[in-house]
Order: sequence, then C-alpha cells, then structure tokens
Amino acid sequence: MPSTRVASAMIGRVQWELIQPLDDTSIFAQFLAEKGEGVHHIAVGTTNYEEVLAAEAKRGNGLVMNCELDGRFRGIKVSYLNTQRDLGVLLEVFNGTPGSAQKPDPA
Repeated sequence: MPSTRVASAMIGRVQWELIQPLDDTSIFAQFLAEKGEGVHHIAVGTTNYEEVLAAEAKRGNGLVMNCELDGRFRGIKVSYLNTQRDLGVLLEVFNGTPGSAQKPDPA
C-alpha cells in the first residue's frame, strides 16, 4: 500500500490538503514525478456516492483509485476519477463529509 503524509485544515467550509508521497508507488508520487508540484485533485462529498460513480463512468471518467479511510475518517469511501479531460485534474468523490461537525470560521 502506498505511503503518504497528509496535513489538512478546514477554512470555512473548504477542506485543504497537502499530500506528501513517502514512496514512489502512489498516484500522488506519479503526479509529482510527471508534473511537479500543483493541484492534483478537487474533492466533493456526496450522499449518493454510488450513483455519482455510476454517472461518471457513463461519461467515460474511469476509476483511477478507490479506498476506504481509517483513523479519524474511518468508514469514508473515496474514489479518484479520471476527469482530466474535463477538469484538468482528477475528481475525488467521497461519501460523508469529513469535518462537517466543525462550524465555519466567523467572517
């Protein structure tokens, strides 16, 4: 299994992640080797996870990677879809909403 180091922060209702590959086997390491630093993916949370994956498959946006998280985000399913043709980056789709219990920062 690929190894990464992740730092995340909620800013308002947006979660930002910094992902550092710790080996050369992950999609993050491949991106870094091919393109350098930059935006790898944009993520969206959905309550109809399976329906979204099926709709994206019909659009030709194939599955790149999927997994189920553990630790603080145990039970959240995550899929990365190849939406580079449409978005220029991968689309991460997940069920649940990490950090949803946190209230947005005051304006």
